[in-house]
Amino acid sequence: MSRIIITGVAGFLGSSLAEYCLEKGHIVTGFDNLSRGCIENIEAIMSHSNFEFIETDLTAQEQVALTFPSADICFHLAAINGTLFFHDRALDVISSNISMTMNVLRQCLSTSTRLIFTSSPEAFGLVEHMPLEDYNESKFPAASDHQRFSYGATKYVEELAMHYAARQSLDVRIVRPFNVYGPRLRGKKDGQVIGRFFGQLLNNEPLELHYEGTHTRSFTYIQDAVEGIYKAGLLDVSLKDGKPLAGLSFNIGSDKEHKMIDVAHLLVRLCQEADVALPEKPMIMIESGHPGDSSRRTCHPQAAKEHLDWVATTTLEVGLQHMIQELIQEVSSGAR
Repeated sequence: MSRIIITGVAGFLGSSLAEYCLEKGHIVTGFDNLSRGCIENIEAIMSHSNFEFIETDLTAQEQVALTFPSADICFHLAAINGTLFFHDRALDVISSNISMTMNVLRQCLSTSTRLIFTSSPEAFGLVEHMPLEDYNESKFPAASDHQRFSYGATKYVEELAMHYAARQSLDVRIVRPFNVYGPRLRGKKDGQVIGRFFGQLLNNEPLELHYEGTHTRSFTYIQDAVEGIYKAGLLDVSLKDGKPLAGLSFNIGSDKEHKMIDVAHLLVRLCQEADVALPEKPMIMIESGHPGDSSRRTCHPQAAKEHLDWVATTTLEVGLQHMIQELIQEVSSGAR
């Protein structure tokens, strides 16, 4: 049994990771300021005897020092994300994300707590080489072009985490989840694309696609992602060579690449097959998109496979079916 801290615990990924850690018998302290996460995500575990929730601002160093308990492992997920925010709230994204990461790094160093820094494929910027490997070089366009990579820049502080690993002897590991989706992710216009699709379908709105729908992404089902992140944190040494995992980075994602237009058509078909109430003719609408969006992004999870014995096993079709079944249950129970 380990004592675990999860920042951003009320978010989609953080709440799912908290549930998984509790199922494994660990003691979990979760932090969130509820600016992006929501309390509904953690309602089911609020009364759990091994769970404590602390609502606080992690951008304040003194607050972090006062509220962080002694722990074995910290999963740092807290961040402002969402494509619209990258452009419209770039200052908040940069200042908040870097401040939180710095404060968590300092606190973990002072308490000798293993840190799992949740980065992102956005940390690679715009790169032509695909699939993205664990040690890809990053490439960012001129900052004067647009603010699309305000978030990616805050994840490029992987460099800072690695400094703590190399120079301060802190046990730091990096995970980069690739487009995680699942039943709890639905409807936010500023969020992940599959969540937006579900929200648009339920509101009888056209599915909004950018760039003719030809852009590609790798999608990772929530249960697969949680298991990979958990392994990156709980394993002491590599399953490949028995060496410490400190200083390693792991792409946590499926290696399957999907065009957005194909994802939209697949979702519509699966909803129709499951008799979900939809508009008579669901429409797909092409929008101009956001400047700087990567035209391709697919994952190469080799390090996770070798060192963690982890691969994503849930196909996109099966994952979407899980989301649809959850939705049907909510509708039938009157939850929506």
